[in-house]
Amino acid sequence: MRKPITISRMVTNVGGVDAVYHAAIESPPGVKMDIEPSVLVFNAANKVITFQVKLSPMCRLQGDYTFGSLTWHNGQKRVRIPIATRMTVHDFYADVA
Repeated sequence: MRKPITISRMVTNVGGVDAVYHAAIESPPGVKMDIEPSVLVFNAANKVITFQVKLSPMCRLQGDYTFGSLTWHNGQKRVRIPIATRMTVHDFYADVA
């Protein structure tokens, strides 16, 4: 990752009809992670919600993979999504071959 990227994901509520989930962010080291929206509100009419994860590098160093997570929780249930990133400054043949 050389520059900020935004990834969109869709989630479907398979639990109770009315549910509210809050985002808990554990950013990978060296990465700023933002979630939009940070609260998912499900109801009978709104069973599928799209959210976005923005990952922004905080340094310009070639590095190994770093790991973090996004966890959606509502006080009873937790849904954890692992996040893996890798900082790149240059394309190295060994990395892309």
